[in-house]
Amino acid sequence: MSSIKPRIHYLDFMKGLCILMIVAYHITPNCNIYGDANHMLMSFRVPLYYFLSGLFFKTYNGFADFARRKVNNIVVPFVFFYLMACILAMICCEVLHLDRIGLVGDSWQWKYLLDPILLNDFHYSNALWFLLSLFEVNIIYYIIQKYLPGTWQYVAIAVIAAAGWIIARSGFMLPMQLDTAMVSLPYFMLGHLFKHFDALTPHKRDAWGYAVLPVVLAVLFFIAPEISIHDRILPGFISLYAVPFIAISSLFWFCKNLPHIPVITYIGRYSLIVLGTHSIILGPIRSVVFKIIGESYGSYWAVLGVVIVAELIIIPVMIKLFPKFTAQQELIKARS
Repeated sequence: MSSIKPRIHYLDFMKGLCILMIVAYHITPNCNIYGDANHMLMSFRVPLYYFLSGLFFKTYNGFADFARRKVNNIVVPFVFFYLMACILAMICCEVLHLDRIGLVGDSWQWKYLLDPILLNDFHYSNALWFLLSLFEVNIIYYIIQKYLPGTWQYVAIAVIAAAGWIIARSGFMLPMQLDTAMVSLPYFMLGHLFKHFDALTPHKRDAWGYAVLPVVLAVLFFIAPEISIHDRILPGFISLYAVPFIAISSLFWFCKNLPHIPVITYIGRYSLIVLGTHSIILGPIRSVVFKIIGESYGSYWAVLGVVIVAELIIIPVMIKLFPKFTAQQELIKARS
């Protein structure tokens, strides 16, 4: 009898929805396809990703085993996708000269290889900042869970988050995205609490989620603050957590009722691959679409559609060719 647990389709759907919102935002951050709903979606888009990661938190068999798994599932894909983005950028710029005709963005420079250490922005795959931050969140949360009792865990998380909030609001950035990890720790904790209190189990009141989410989104449309963890654009401390907590909880409640939705669920299951590859393909796709039909809200949606189709091709290729570098198999094995 297999010990593999069946996947929970609505969690994959939430991951798919989350990564597609991120892709859509990256199409044109200053005037994206959401229009006036941008602040509403920004208020929980990236926090949702931390929340979903927190749902799957486990301590495993001690810190060594935990760290090994997180290196396999987060650090190895980060390095793989980052090097892939850099190599492709070098080929496109130095060999094919696509930067000269506007099909890729930044021209190639060797110093950009050190972006993850030296800079807040990555020139060739900016979305990968999240993986660095998520790895640090996991390590911090593990230490808190392991060494602090009961209420002190919540105190520690609040203190760390407050320190990160102060640092980010001051305009100072810690190396390797550490301040974003500090700020995001409560979102990760929320996901773990949902799992701890068995919120994933179906309940007779789940149908109320259909009514709750539209009301919450309607309210957030008018009052949601701008939240951009990566850009260190943060509202007041209470709003930074109260608004995403309410939005994420409502979305979770809503999605528990949904039937299996194949494409979005499939993309969600392999959201790590989409996170690592969409920045690579987005620039050329956007350039071609904009040259053909111009830049408009319609063309933004066209770019998103093409990216989705491209990812549906890329995902099985990555799984087949690079399973150990895309968190499908372990690269670093446990010691016997």
